[in-house]
Amino acid sequence: MPNHGTPSTVFPKWYVKFQVAVLNNLPRPNGEEGDITEDIALGWADNGESLARVLRRELVPPRNEEPTPVVSAKPLLDLVGTVIFPGTTTPFIAKKHLVVNTAEDASVKIYFIGDNLKKWFFGKTEEAMPGGTLRCQKLRRSANDLEIIADLGGREKAETSLTEFFFLLGKQGNGEKGLLRTDGYATIFEIPDVDGVLRSVYAFFIAGLGWLLDASPVGRPFGWRDGRQVVSRNS
Repeated sequence: MPNHGTPSTVFPKWYVKFQVAVLNNLPRPNGEEGDITEDIALGWADNGESLARVLRRELVPPRNEEPTPVVSAKPLLDLVGTVIFPGTTTPFIAKKHLVVNTAEDASVKIYFIGDNLKKWFFGKTEEAMPGGTLRCQKLRRSANDLEIIADLGGREKAETSLTEFFFLLGKQGNGEKGLLRTDGYATIFEIPDVDGVLRSVYAFFIAGLGWLLDASPVGRPFGWRDGRQVVSRNS
């Protein structure tokens, strides 16, 4: 019989990933439009039953129903900035570079690497590649990966690499300010996996923990919410 007085802290990995995603998408107390206020936050905190009911209604779709992305005519992307990628002279070995390490002297403080990223990318090695310019843009509205890729001009322009992904992480290894968001919101990269299948690789930084990295299928019906960022080729 389950012990209802003491909640279990042992959850399957897929549920831990879900918890992280929920935290990543909660409204922030930044004082901007759409953010949460102290009164609202504490109101929910003191009314757990209502909060649980709302979350269940929004997060658990009725059986036999498929969630569909919301399509809007509103422009999709706003430019955040660009960065020069200098190129590399040695191969990038995914399993060697993408390692959980939260030590104080870690060049890239990585707290969590999801199972999808491990499964799809840990067998991949990318050869040395020439330099170029990367473009970072912010979503103005919710959109799924297929909409984002189409808006960027197709796979050729949307596609980046693990080498470039790790290069940008290295520029903000401990959550420093830069092109990638470090306020708990995701930055997304469209990267081919070890079999050449395009995947949505994403990173977000949690203060006090480090970078959380994972990947998801490009064809999933669920979209990314506005405010998330996308890195792609500049031309």
